[in-house]
Amino acid sequence: MLRRNGFDTSVFMVHDPKDPSTDPYRTVSGNSKRLPAFVDGVLARTHAPKVDVVTWSQGGLVTRYWLKYFGGAKHVRSLTSMSGMIKGSPFQRTMLALGACPSAKACDEMSDTGKRLHALNTPTEALPGIKYFNITTMLEENAFPYTTNLMSGPGDYENLVTQDQCPFDLVFHTTMPENAGVQSAVISALRGGPMRMKCNA
Repeated sequence: MLRRNGFDTSVFMVHDPKDPSTDPYRTVSGNSKRLPAFVDGVLARTHAPKVDVVTWSQGGLVTRYWLKYFGGAKHVRSLTSMSGMIKGSPFQRTMLALGACPSAKACDEMSDTGKRLHALNTPTEALPGIKYFNITTMLEENAFPYTTNLMSGPGDYENLVTQDQCPFDLVFHTTMPENAGVQSAVISALRGGPMRMKCNA
């Protein structure tokens, strides 16, 4: 969809099936450490001064750890996150309490009460010099409550709850990247915003 709309697009897969250490339930920041080499390759190929990043679900956290801790901020113009778990997830908090996490560190990196996630969001959720676009749906079934996907506090960002623009569109977490209305919002974000959805219903 991005390529059809004229965007030079490179795809980074958080989970490499050939490398068990990249399992998203075992690491978040470990996958963030893989981003510098990938983005360096994109910048070398395109000769662009910076990149725009589009993420979905845990990819939002992977990107934000990279921005803050692994030198990513200087390379990014904008970050568009679909259900990006900005404030963390109660799933991981519950798994930590039950001792059911494949990796306690990874759950702490994702948990809405995690020390690592708190540090990521302190003193601000939005880093200076980057424009953030955050998209969520009230029908969120995975990264919930849906407000966890929205930024607050100081920074240059725009939040979009899909029902505010398209109240009758059925937008869910698992199908969000394929939803034509959400795709139109992503395109408008990449063109500098404001985000605008073309409603399906």
